Amino acid sequence: MPSKAQSRREHARLLRRKRRMTGNDSSDVQMMPQGALQHTGSVSRWLDPGNSRQLQQSIGNRALGRFLAGGGQRATPMPAHAPAPIQRYVAINPQDYTMGAGAKFSSQSIDSTGGGSAYVMETTEMSPAGNLNYTREKKGAGGFAQTNAGVGAKPTIKYSSDGASKAIALELTQAEPKVFYATSDVKAASNAKLEQVGSAVRIETAGETLTAPKDPNDPTAGTIALQMMQPASTEKDTHNPLSYKILDKFGEISECNSFIKFIVGNIGERVGVFGQAGNEHEAIVSEEHEPTHEIADFAQNQPTGTASGLAQHLKGTPSGSHDAPLPGGYTGMHNKDTRDRQLGINKGALADVGEGYVTMSNTAMPGGVPFDEYLTGLNKLKAGQALTPAEEKMFTYKWGYHYAGIVARVNNDAISLENYNRGTVMEWELDKHYNDLVHQYQAFRDFVRNFVAAEQVKGNSGEIPSIPKLRRAWYKERAQEWQKAVTDANQQHVAINQQITAAIEKINKTQSEGMAVANARLFHFKMYGDAPGQSFHEQWQGALSDPMTLRIRQSLDALRTASLETLNTKFGVMEQSQELPTGLSQGLGTSKVNLTRRMQQADSNSEISGAMKGAIDYLKDIQQRGIVQLARRVATLAGSSPDKVPAQGTPEAILRMVDKWISKGWAVRKSTKDKLTARRTQQRDLRGKIVTLAALKFD
Repeated sequence: MPSKAQSRREHARLLRRKRRMTGNDSSDVQMMPQGALQHTGSVSRWLDPGNSRQLQQSIGNRALGRFLAGGGQRATPMPAHAPAPIQRYVAINPQDYTMGAGAKFSSQSIDSTGGGSAYVMETTEMSPAGNLNYTREKKGAGGFAQTNAGVGAKPTIKYSSDGASKAIALELTQAEPKVFYATSDVKAASNAKLEQVGSAVRIETAGETLTAPKDPNDPTAGTIALQMMQPASTEKDTHNPLSYKILDKFGEISECNSFIKFIVGNIGERVGVFGQAGNEHEAIVSEEHEPTHEIADFAQNQPTGTASGLAQHLKGTPSGSHDAPLPGGYTGMHNKDTRDRQLGINKGALADVGEGYVTMSNTAMPGGVPFDEYLTGLNKLKAGQALTPAEEKMFTYKWGYHYAGIVARVNNDAISLENYNRGTVMEWELDKHYNDLVHQYQAFRDFVRNFVAAEQVKGNSGEIPSIPKLRRAWYKERAQEWQKAVTDANQQHVAINQQITAAIEKINKTQSEGMAVANARLFHFKMYGDAPGQSFHEQWQGALSDPMTLRIRQSLDALRTASLETLNTKFGVMEQSQELPTGLSQGLGTSKVNLTRRMQQADSNSEISGAMKGAIDYLKDIQQRGIVQLARRVATLAGSSPDKVPAQGTPEAILRMVDKWISKGWAVRKSTKDKLTARRTQQRDLRGKIVTLAALKFD
């Protein structure tokens, strides 16, 4: 007879199964699309997902669950170990997991207060004595310096588990987590896959454990131990040869398009992966120029076209332009999400360990706008009023693209390791401060308006750039002119001038100190999933304009296919050549078969490249031997020794020798005029073959 605990577990399992089958799992607090009507308990209201996330992060999942269940009023507390799932990965409350001594959460963010900006590192660590110590370090010109320390609080975490031996956990924060937690099984599987694809990254244990429930929906299922992980190189630690060497930076790279190469490796060709697991298809794509419009055209114009058909459609079209919006027929499709999932793009893109994502804006770069039009939009922005589409474009910071690579995964939930161009972020921060400066100080605003008016008198446009980087540079010039003007002038408003000058100095200090940090050290982790709101596409779509997201990887199969096509083409050039002597042409077929087999059996980039190099070296050798044999025939016809033609002579040197033999004719002095003419014709024909053969290119 089953025990009471077994009966409870079986009841919980059947209940979860029923909820999954009926789609009626009322324990899920789903992040709905903006403006979607959400029903949770007795509450039925319009709920902004951003507000919901802020509530969840500030008051915790239990409190949020009570708030929603009670219509915003105080309600009966939830059971002790009943986390409220956000989506497919769940949010675990601090009460539902335990940190071991030495375990910590660490994250980085930008603090924009006091007219300046600086990077801030926040760490919450469990001491051996059981105290949760909190430190906040703010970046200055001399490095990170501690500015605050005290008693901390454990954060809510994103958590995914298979209910047995695999789990991953990441701090739930708007900042950028520097560590994550995973079980030993996840670590082993991740590093094996990363090694397989030729990644320069591993994940390595870097602290104590975190104990969490095996199944967050079943408190009786027991717990599981996760280890704190940080990124590491492929080099073994000198102090612990069983572990990889943990790194705090990767070279000097922060730009996402370069940083991702540490994760996806350098084996094979960069490809987009279309379709879903078990039915995947690849097409070669060019970095930063992925063929987004061609994909959109296929999706809308071939509504029954498959992922395989899309891959074939893109063959020979690896790149495209992103300077125009995606076609309205695609973005306005009534079944767009379903179509995207069929093709494995956007929300339907789901990358594995050693693979990655790229999401790309599709929009033209904004131009300049009249200064007064800019001021109107700025006033509305500061007042919290609705902006026109043109004004939104003026004050929205957007990426052109973003890449991220996956380093750990449980089911369809995955941890990425990523970084991005911090110089762009610094430009955005400086632009914010200059916008504040011109909005706050009438004197400075009038000074700039006078400059614009003077430019218009000169016949210039008098516009201010809409691109933040260019606008910031434009304002910096105006600020320098202001400081020079108030220094040279008779100051009647000393206090105002001092305030504006001080504000400008704070902005300059942000650039020279607060944001002056080793960008390669600012990598971080994120978690993505396959439920609504969790996908890479959804989490990044607000940071780009009209984006499309693809799953990418370095494909050995694509490299092999492309290399075999190249090999066939190169051999075809030689096989079709009529100039090659018969003895040499007869061996081409056998050599081609052997090199093709070698390439087909290769299981690494270096082996495929080696096979291709072998093919090129072989064809060049045949080419050289053919030129020499033809030249030696010319020498024989001229009555000279064939050995005078050097085996490794350059085509140019050999042709000079051939021309001398053809021009002389001393080999036929006793022959008839007809024989002389025939032999010279043969020599000239041989010379023509040498020229044609030497012109063949195999590199």
